[in-house]
Amino acid sequence: MRMHSSHQSRGRRAVTAVLVLGLLLVSGCSRVGTTTNAVSNPLTVSSLTVLPTAQAGSPYSATLQASGGTAPYTWSLVGGTLPQGLLLNTSSGALAGTPALTAYGTVSLTFSATDSASPAQVSTVTVSLTVTSAPLRVTTSSLPSGTAGAPYSATLAAAGGVAPYTWTLIGGALPAGLVLNATSGVISGNPAPTAGDQLTFQVSDSGTPTQTATVTVALNITLTSGGLNVTTTSLPNGQVGVPYSAMLSASGGTAPYSWVLTSGALPVGLALNASSGAITGTPAAAALAISLTFKVTDSGTLTQTNTATFSLTVAPATLRMVSASLPNGQVGVAYSTTLTASGGTTPYNWTLVSGVLPAGLSLNASTGLISGTPTT
Repeated sequence: MRMHSSHQSRGRRAVTAVLVLGLLLVSGCSRVGTTTNAVSNPLTVSSLTVLPTAQAGSPYSATLQASGGTAPYTWSLVGGTLPQGLLLNTSSGALAGTPALTAYGTVSLTFSATDSASPAQVSTVTVSLTVTSAPLRVTTSSLPSGTAGAPYSATLAAAGGVAPYTWTLIGGALPAGLVLNATSGVISGNPAPTAGDQLTFQVSDSGTPTQTATVTVALNITLTSGGLNVTTTSLPNGQVGVPYSAMLSASGGTAPYSWVLTSGALPVGLALNASSGAITGTPAAAALAISLTFKVTDSGTLTQTNTATFSLTVAPATLRMVSASLPNGQVGVAYSTTLTASGGTTPYNWTLVSGVLPAGLSLNASTGLISGTPTT
């Protein structure tokens, strides 16, 4: 019985030893796990939620910041899309580049930083980035020349601001036949001639507030060899009282032509035939080198015009005596008669160049009056 009791005592001690060993093993395992999972230096990314503002078309730079963990870090963009023109340096966390002119607006971006530990730690941050529009400016500096009557097209261009743009002509006038598309900035059509007219255009963007910009350019539309030209080089002089005729002529363009006097006035008695260009009539008044400007217009689908300025002199009529005879007088009786003339240029001056007036009579040189009382 004691032996049996001794065996039982030894068995109880063995079970107790096994239980104690198991508890020690469990306790040891628990301590090992806690050490492995604990992070004594956690990786954190800066709590910045808004990146510095960028401007389209201007260089930009900003750097994401992280701390803790095990350097170096590796950066990644895990949410959103960077504005066109900007790049992320995965080693330094630097955002750099020049945003495209069309890359304005606000975007939400999520970045992650991964450290070099094993196992690696990862931390993320979500930030917003605003890219403002660049200043609006007109990039067109000149317009190409064109040819009268030939199709013409040129496009005004701008950069910056917020598209779409709106174009307006605020100074000068487009040549007849050309129009400006306010949306596209295209100038097109079949133009009439013009010589380097100065035109001022304004562009407005769609931003709030609206930006505007202007540009002044010259537009030259030339005539081809077949363009309308006045071929008359001068007008013949005329004379009062003498029938007058002169013909204005043109070439090129599309006949028939029409003529109009745009400056000056024809002498009284003369008239212009708008269809033929003939100037005809009998001048009633003298004129000295008067300036006359005529415009000719053709009959083409795209009307062409041209002008010419001429000088016209109308000489006075030829001076002549109208009085053919003098009335007789009587000694002792008062006498009066007036000499008359026409033509030339008044006032007239009278002189007796042959013979002698009877005693008592005299000639008034200014009026041509012969008066007095004859004594012989």
